[in-house]
Amino acid sequence: MTSEVKTLDLENKVDEESIDTEFERFIEMNDIDLDTEGLDDNTRRDIEADIRKVKRGIKDGRITIDDKGHATVHPRVSKDQKPITFGYLTGNAWMESDRKKGHQDVQKQFAVMGACSRRSVAHFGALRQGDLKYCQAVFSLLADL
Repeated sequence: MTSEVKTLDLENKVDEESIDTEFERFIEMNDIDLDTEGLDDNTRRDIEADIRKVKRGIKDGRITIDDKGHATVHPRVSKDQKPITFGYLTGNAWMESDRKKGHQDVQKQFAVMGACSRRSVAHFGALRQGDLKYCQAVFSLLADL
């Protein structure tokens, strides 16, 4: 079954109905819990910001969702513009963060992102913020962070 995404010809953007459909497929197929009840305000705001970024990425064609629910980020401003597909997070992906020392939180995050996308820590380090923020938003939702 192939997903059809409706685009708007004038702006080369995905229509609102397709944005919600694609986002819901991503959430459902990855068993992501978006319930923010009982969470502190900062955590709730972070989740809402990630949701907005992913939906904006879908709308602008920066993020696509395949039939398995995998999100692919399509870099636009970084030197390397090869698409980055985020597969399912596994225990092995999380163990990649154990290889980093102490308080290297960004390297730990990039290590897990790399493990579930088959990219290196250096690859994420080289991405410009305009592309990296979409990768981080997808990862944060996948990781239920």
